[in-house]
Amino acid sequence: MLKVGTINCRETDVTDENTAIGCGSGGLPVYSTPSMVELMETTCYESVLDDLEEGQGTVGISLNIQHVSAVPVGLTVTCRSELVEIEGRKLTFQVEVTDETGIVGTGTHERFIIDNERFMDKTNSKRNRITEMGNPSKPQGAAGKQMLKRMNRSHYELTGWGLDYLKFAPGDHILDVGCGGGQTLYRLAESYPETTLAGIDYSDVSVELSRETNERFISVGRTSIQKASVDELPFNDDVFDKVITVESFYFWPDHDKGLKEILRVLKPGGKLLIICEVYGDAPLSPRERENIQKYTMFNPTRAEYRELMKRNGFREVDIHVRENEKCICVIGTK
Repeated sequence: MLKVGTINCRETDVTDENTAIGCGSGGLPVYSTPSMVELMETTCYESVLDDLEEGQGTVGISLNIQHVSAVPVGLTVTCRSELVEIEGRKLTFQVEVTDETGIVGTGTHERFIIDNERFMDKTNSKRNRITEMGNPSKPQGAAGKQMLKRMNRSHYELTGWGLDYLKFAPGDHILDVGCGGGQTLYRLAESYPETTLAGIDYSDVSVELSRETNERFISVGRTSIQKASVDELPFNDDVFDKVITVESFYFWPDHDKGLKEILRVLKPGGKLLIICEVYGDAPLSPRERENIQKYTMFNPTRAEYRELMKRNGFREVDIHVRENEKCICVIGTK
C-alpha cells in the first residue's frame, strides 16, 4: 500500500561511461546531469513498485533539480528518495544525491500512476497514426519519412537473419527492390566492400531517404538509387548476381510481372532473396491479421510462395522460417 514517508536508496559508481564526456552532455570527465537524473528517477520508481496494484506502473511527469557539486570518476554517488505527497494518482518525491564528501544534487520529482496496458495502447497509437499517414505501401510526406527511419531500425535484425542465407562474393552486383529507407543497401555496402549495389523504389520519399542514407557510397560510385517499379526494372538482362527485397513484397503492384522482371535482370544462377516479417500460414495475431487486411498486404503461405516462384521461372526455391516466429525468407535461383 502506498504511504507518505516511503524511502528508498540506490547507489552507483562514477565511471567513464556516466560522465558528461562519456554520455555526450559536456566535455569533462565528471558525473553527468543526465546520469544523475536517471539515478533519481530509478530510485523513485523502484521505491513504490511493490506497492502498486497488478498491472499498474508509474511514469515521470516532472523533475525540478539542482546539480550543485561535480563528482570525479572513482567515487560513489547515492540517491535517497522520499515519497512526500500522494494526490490521487500523482506521487511527489524529494530526492537527494550525495557522494563521500557531501551533497551532489537535490530536487523534486513527480510521477503518475498508470495502467500499463492502457498506457501502451495509447502510446503505440501514435506510431500507428504515423504509419497510416505515411502509407507503408508507398511512403509519402514527412510521416512517410519518419516511418522509414523507424523501419531502418526495426527491420535491422530481421534483415540480418535473412541475409545470412546468402553468400556474397567480391564483384557481386546487387539490387535492392523497394529499398525504403536505404539501410539494407548501406549494410551490404559496408559489409562487402568489393560489391556494387543498386536500389529502386517507386516512392519519391524512399528514394530521397535512401540516397541520404547511402550518400557515402553513392559519392564513390559504389551505389546508385533511382525511382522505378519492380514490374518495369530499368536494367539490362542478366546484370545482377543477387536481388534482395525486404518487407516490400507485400505491396508489389503485380507479383507475377515483378518476379519475371527480376528473373530477367538476374544472371544465370543468380538468386532472389525475399525477406518478410509475416507469412500466410504463420501463427498471426488478430492485430497482425487486421493490419494485413487494412493495408491490403499480399501475404502468401509457404506453399503459395513456392508455387509462385516456380510459376515465374525460378528453377530452385528454398524457404526458411524461424521456429516459433512469423518471419520468412524465400530464396529463388535462376
